[in-house]
Amino acid sequence: MGHSRRRGGLRVRMLQRLCTVISAVLGSAGCDITSPEPPYGVPCADIVEVVSGNVRHAATHAPIPGIQITLTRNDPGAGPFASTVADAAGRYLTEYRKCVREGTTYRVLAHDADGPVNGSFRDAEATVTFLSDDRVRRTEKTVDFDLDPQ
Repeated sequence: MGHSRRRGGLRVRMLQRLCTVISAVLGSAGCDITSPEPPYGVPCADIVEVVSGNVRHAATHAPIPGIQITLTRNDPGAGPFASTVADAAGRYLTEYRKCVREGTTYRVLAHDADGPVNGSFRDAEATVTFLSDDRVRRTEKTVDFDLDPQ
């Protein structure tokens, strides 16, 4: 009987160690911060994050079409992963799927890509953060830009 208890205790300890190893492996294989998509094979909730807003002239508040809006991670050296152009009413919307990550901050850049076509405007930048409380199937944040002419 004592021998059977030792085997049972050994099995429990082995299962606990196995669970610890599995947790460590899955925890370190979490979402890749350099990509909006998780690495292949990593279980991850499919979340849609949306950044939208309006681009207006700072003095007249008139809509500015043709302004390029780009999203990048707030990490050194991170490149853009989403981009769009403001429509004729100055509205823009970026929608992307990503892995759930707590406290993700993005830089939102507004750039006058069409030059003097609609007037020349200075670039602007803002940040937006999606918190763990925002983690629903679709979350939208609004970032409006009031651009100054050059």
